[in-house]
This record gives sequence, structure tokens and C-alpha cells, in this order.
Amino acid sequence: MYTYPKDKVKGALYGIAIGDAMGATTEFFPQHSIKKQYKKRTDIIGKGWLNLLPGEVTDPTELAFCVCDALAKTASVRSTSGYRKAFLNQCCQNYADWYDSHPFDIERCIVNAIEHCRNENYQKWALFSTVPDNNDSSVLFAVAPAILTRHSIQLVMELGSLTHNNSICNNGIRKFRQILIACLRDMEVTSQVFSQLPRRHRDIDCNIDSALYHLETTATFETAILEAVYHGGDTDAIAALTGCLAGASYGYSTIPQRWISQLMPSVREKLDICVDSVIGLHNSSSDASSCA
Repeated sequence: MYTYPKDKVKGALYGIAIGDAMGATTEFFPQHSIKKQYKKRTDIIGKGWLNLLPGEVTDPTELAFCVCDALAKTASVRSTSGYRKAFLNQCCQNYADWYDSHPFDIERCIVNAIEHCRNENYQKWALFSTVPDNNDSSVLFAVAPAILTRHSIQLVMELGSLTHNNSICNNGIRKFRQILIACLRDMEVTSQVFSQLPRRHRDIDCNIDSALYHLETTATFETAILEAVYHGGDTDAIAALTGCLAGASYGYSTIPQRWISQLMPSVREKLDICVDSVIGLHNSSSDASSCA
């Protein structure tokens, strides 16, 4: 079975956090304002509309943490018939615990699912989250760890349906999964040629295309992130997506050391725990029914 290099898996997870920490500073700013205010910015500086400290992260990274923790807590039953139920229910519990911690930012669709389904099983969450016009991209950060641990497309889709259960998000998840796997395997990412940045709207498909644009029009992890940060609009999500794909393409070893060291120590500690869990689950996977 094909295995992904540890450097690439670690790069994808750290890439989410780096992009998040960089992009949160300029989130919702128009492109011309970013360039005027920040000139040539190359460090993680915090602030932004959430008034972050340098190195703090927001919902893209924290969603990935929730799912990584669920993967670790249910690892002992992964080869059993009860795994699917245990894993998805643990994700629901982790989302609720995250909400209770009063995070900086959390998408309304996730809040709604938690507030209405807190004490229900994962099937109730998926049923409640069947909202046709919910098309934000936060779900991609939740499913990323499951993709990295080679879970099947069926389970990845079920995970996404806990908070984003509609055809738009389902298609976005499939598209993101294909791109991320292509990056991990050094395959052609897409045959589409982007001549310009996609429209700057906060929808899942546009954010994926924006991340692809920054990946395809640059040659290093650093330049991909910096271009995403100056994109304008939903920059924390776009930069985090770009970081995930660029980290999977180029590897953790190519991420500037200054950015890694500028992350909060608690964030780096959680990331390293996530990396160890994901790598361990990835390498020990043997159940073809749950893995891809």
C-alpha cells in the first residue's frame, strides 16, 4: 500500500497552522489595503480583526486538532466494526468541547450543529447539517487529517457531513482530497490553468481554486504562503489551504524555520502530537475497508 513520506504529512499539518497564523492578520482586508498597510510582510505578526498574539491560530488549525485528537482516541478500535461510530461520535464530542473553550472564531454552521445536536449521535448531526446554502471551506481542515491517515472516501465524506452536509461541500471535499493526495504523491495536481486569481468570495470551491492558484504560480512554500496572505478576503482559510497543499508538495523541511519558531509553543506542541498520531495511524493502517 502506498505510504506518504513523513516530511510531507508533517508539512501538510504544519502548513495549515502557518497559513492560518499568517492569513488571520489580513483576513477580510481588501487586497489594496493589505499592500498599503503591510508593505512587504514576511513574519507572523498576529493582530488582525481578532487581535491575535503573534503565533496564535484560529479555526482552520483548531478543527484539524479536533479531528487529530479523535483519530488518536479511537485508534485502538480502528480495525473493528465499531470504529466508524466511535470515531465520528468522538469528533462530535471534540467539536462541542472546542466550542466550550470559547475559540477566537468558529463558523456559524458548526455552532448551530453543536447547539442543536450536542447530546445526539453523529447521525443526528449529519441530518441537522443538511443545509443547501452552507458552502464555507472550514470543513476541509476537519477532513485533512482523515485524508492523511488514508481513510476511505466514504468515511471522509461522513466526517464532513457532521457540519457541512450538502452537494456543494461534498464536491469540495472530493476535489480537495484528490488534490491533497496528488500533492503527497508528487503527481500532477490539476490540468486546469489559472490565468488569474479566482473571484474573492468565501465559498468552498473558490477557496480551493485560490489555494491552487497560489500553489501553481509559485515555486516554494514561502512564496505560496506570502502570495495567499496578500490575496485579500478570506485569507486565513485561503492561506491555510495553500499551506496544507504546499506543505504536502514541498515537505516540512522547506518551511522557513522562523515561521515554525514564531508559532505559539502550545501550538507547536499540539502539532507535533498530531503529526505523531497521524504518522502512526498512517503507517499501521491495514484495514482496507476504512482506508484508501
